[in-house]
Amino acid sequence: MTIKQHYLYDASKKERLNIKKVFSNKKFTDGEFQNKCDTYLQKTLRSKYIAVTQSCAAALEISAKLIDLNDNDEILLPSFTFSATLTSFFRKKIKPIFIDIEKDSLCMCPIDAEKKITNKTKAIYLVHYGSNFCDMKKFMKLKKKYNILIIEDAAHSIFGLFNNKYIGTIGDIGNFSFHETKNFSSGQGGAISINNKNLIKKAELILNKGNDLNNLIEDNFKYFNLVSIGSEYRLAEIPSAMLYGQLIRHKTIIKKRKEIFNFYKEICANDICKNYFYFIDIKKNSISNFHNCTIVFKSNNIAKNFMTYMKKKKINVATHYYPLHMSKFAKQFCNIKLNNTDLIFNKLIRLPMHTNIKKNNLNYFKHHFLNFFNKID
Repeated sequence: MTIKQHYLYDASKKERLNIKKVFSNKKFTDGEFQNKCDTYLQKTLRSKYIAVTQSCAAALEISAKLIDLNDNDEILLPSFTFSATLTSFFRKKIKPIFIDIEKDSLCMCPIDAEKKITNKTKAIYLVHYGSNFCDMKKFMKLKKKYNILIIEDAAHSIFGLFNNKYIGTIGDIGNFSFHETKNFSSGQGGAISINNKNLIKKAELILNKGNDLNNLIEDNFKYFNLVSIGSEYRLAEIPSAMLYGQLIRHKTIIKKRKEIFNFYKEICANDICKNYFYFIDIKKNSISNFHNCTIVFKSNNIAKNFMTYMKKKKINVATHYYPLHMSKFAKQFCNIKLNNTDLIFNKLIRLPMHTNIKKNNLNYFKHHFLNFFNKID
């Protein structure tokens, strides 16, 4: 038996019909399903403006264009994140400031963030990690206190709520991912949520490749009128059709993921395991979308042995990010220590999490999971 780490969600009959309709419509860009995805997400998440994009990286690049970065601006971001968070805004005269994470949530630490805010700080890029979210109450206070922008990298977190507000719609800008490893997938895909109404017009221009179609009309002719920097960021029709079929049943998909998460949580509460790792549970004031399930070992050696053992049993557990501040790329411009990030990253293991995991898969996992720790004893 093989248990995969993630699995592209099986297309339902509805999704297949959606894709067939794209071919019937003979319109493969800027069509019916792209519009349906935008409308559904904007209404459901209660955002001021949402557009689906070719990837979350594309959404992050738009975010960087929207906030008008200048030379010597500083951006705060966690080191424990995917490379696109950094590369979306990085250029030589923009200074990334890496922030440590909290041990219990693996999200950015607001205390460390405030210590590193200066008069050059332009924005904080918050990464909502896994099934948890950053403490938006504390970070919105920092936004107000220091007059800085909040960009939410919510690649993991679509439909999650913090204090009854949807993640990705609380800061100035939010970014989502629909990569095949995420809860809802278009293969490659993303979305940007503009929550600061002053940025909406500019976002529309960027998404339209910098052109304002309504700005230049002469003698009944409408022209492409370049007024801004932009690019081809919008999600095409076929992936939009695939995505829309999942979005409209998002509650069912999240419910299934919750059941799997709680199954793992119950196993991890076993007294045999507690001496070797701790379980990353969901913080209070949050309604999770159960993106992943993570444990952090107390020993790097045991974490490695656990991964080797589980993979021999064809159970694909996984590590995650190599910290950006330790990467070869970042060593060119920074040399810092981040206590929690340095301590945790090589002891962290993600358990298999996708909606095609069956009851027999979970029982197989449980048997070998507990067997590993019984053998240690």
